[in-house]
Amino acid sequence: KNRGSYRCRYIKEQVASSSRQKELHSKHIRTKMKYHQPLVSLLVTLSYVSSAVGFVTPATHSPGVQRTFLKSSQMQEQTQLVKNKQIKAGDKLPWADLHYNFPPQMVNTVSYCLSKKVIVLGVKGAYLPSANRTIQSYIENTQALKECARSYSALAEEDDLYAVLVVSQNDGAVLRGWSKDSKMKGSLLLMLGDPSGDFFEQCGMLPSTREDGYLNGRGEQFAMYVENCIVKHVAVSSSCDSNYIEDDDPTLAHNMLEQVKEVVQRNN
Repeated sequence: KNRGSYRCRYIKEQVASSSRQKELHSKHIRTKMKYHQPLVSLLVTLSYVSSAVGFVTPATHSPGVQRTFLKSSQMQEQTQLVKNKQIKAGDKLPWADLHYNFPPQMVNTVSYCLSKKVIVLGVKGAYLPSANRTIQSYIENTQALKECARSYSALAEEDDLYAVLVVSQNDGAVLRGWSKDSKMKGSLLLMLGDPSGDFFEQCGMLPSTREDGYLNGRGEQFAMYVENCIVKHVAVSSSCDSNYIEDDDPTLAHNMLEQVKEVVQRNN
């Protein structure tokens, strides 16, 4: 009998203790909400103010690239391209975050190319024979590429071509291996991955209605000369074959060199 009464009393104490714990927990939550609610409201307000003012944090860039803060209005202005409409001279460079190295660092196209002269080379994929041939042509013409963008009025190194951005629909790990195998150290080439195909799509270089002539639906090979995020010249490969590319293909380095020189000469 005594053991039964002790057992009942023990159970009652446990239930009471559990009820007290629940009550204390609820009181703790209410206290946290009481003090955290103003902070949450402040953060929401700041986010709206930040959006209205137009400041955004830039993406992480590759080494040696200065970070640039751009207003959201400038972002929208930079990306006003019609989907699937092929990019042309006079258009603005599409806004896209590309993968550099592995684990990938995000390189923003507009932030990187701001106030620079660059060639953007889009290839069908890493290690493809046509892409290998194209890459080698740019490695062999490194010095000529550096000087091709110099104007006649300012023969200075500051006026040189800054980089050749090689964009491929692969991830950063594949491109890092391709970069090592291609022995591109000392060249102007910078390998950037576009695994989602977003940059190719904004440039209008993805196949839209047909799959013939493309490897697994990959985009066309193309090359663009860009000055301060403005496209000055666009060359699209005449070959749909991933295993072969003609010597007179406009995207090869020696042909792009001539086109860039003509653009620079017209602008002076």
